[in-house]
Amino acid sequence: MKVSAVSVNEDAGSVIITVKRDPVDGIMPAVTVLVQTTDKEAVAGSDFVVDGTPLTAVFAQGETEATVNISITDDDREEIAETFDVEIKTDAAYTIGSTPNTTVTINSDDLSTVSIKNEPNAVLESDAGARFVFLRELPAGGSDTALDLTLTITDGTAVAGDDYMQADPGVSFTFPIPSVGDTYSQMEFEIPMMFDDLYEPEETFTVAVPNQPTKYKLGWSNSAIVTITDDDEPMFKFSPATLTLNEGAGGTGSIVMVNHADNSPDYTVDILTKDGTALSASDYTSITSSITFTSASDTMTFPISTGADQVCMIYTDFVHAR
Repeated sequence: MKVSAVSVNEDAGSVIITVKRDPVDGIMPAVTVLVQTTDKEAVAGSDFVVDGTPLTAVFAQGETEATVNISITDDDREEIAETFDVEIKTDAAYTIGSTPNTTVTINSDDLSTVSIKNEPNAVLESDAGARFVFLRELPAGGSDTALDLTLTITDGTAVAGDDYMQADPGVSFTFPIPSVGDTYSQMEFEIPMMFDDLYEPEETFTVAVPNQPTKYKLGWSNSAIVTITDDDEPMFKFSPATLTLNEGAGGTGSIVMVNHADNSPDYTVDILTKDGTALSASDYTSITSSITFTSASDTMTFPISTGADQVCMIYTDFVHAR
């Protein structure tokens, strides 16, 4: 045989096996070489055609190569790659050389179609996770093979290990071998969320079925953007909680967003004063204003004017935050 292995697609129609020869004492007469096949995963009559007549490679005088043509059966069933052997038979007309046989691999051209059946576009940060259902649609003739699928998970504004529990960017699972008569199968997969108490905007990451055209076809939906919606309200405190000011000197109060994040959305709070033993009419200047926290700062300040050495109380009205 000219080569020890040959690969052919199922829809190629046939495979051509080349037999070569070397002259003996410079002479190359006409000769017919007998060839036979041996089933392995591929079976004669089902996966390739041998019509009962001997397979031959016919050399004309002086030719160094001759071919054998074997028909390949194109079915509509998804299968593993299947092989059969082609071997030169012993005959008195010739001597068999160092490569007496070749292995033919038939690659199936019938593939399953993989889609993301559902798209969990939005999940709360406190939810257990984003649950996906992946659909495998089988070819018309069904399938006799399992299918390994490796997903691609890509950070957007959400970060693996911080916002969702997936340190490995590639997640793999296997569709099992379908039963006879099945037309589809499906697998579920969940990406757990990671809960925190930070006040954050919506964050996203992407889950995709990568394109692997030798293993499967891509279906109608092969990627999904998952949006994580924060369900934490902003929390505030005064810092310090008690402030002592000199009469007539005034000062500055500070409010801190306790659960501020680097990307916290803008949030406006209203502040106002309420009399204690100090009266706004004579001892201090009343405050009715708003301050806005941005992603740039977790602390905001406001001025306090005093007129007497008594006590006033300042609090925030979060019910009317805007």
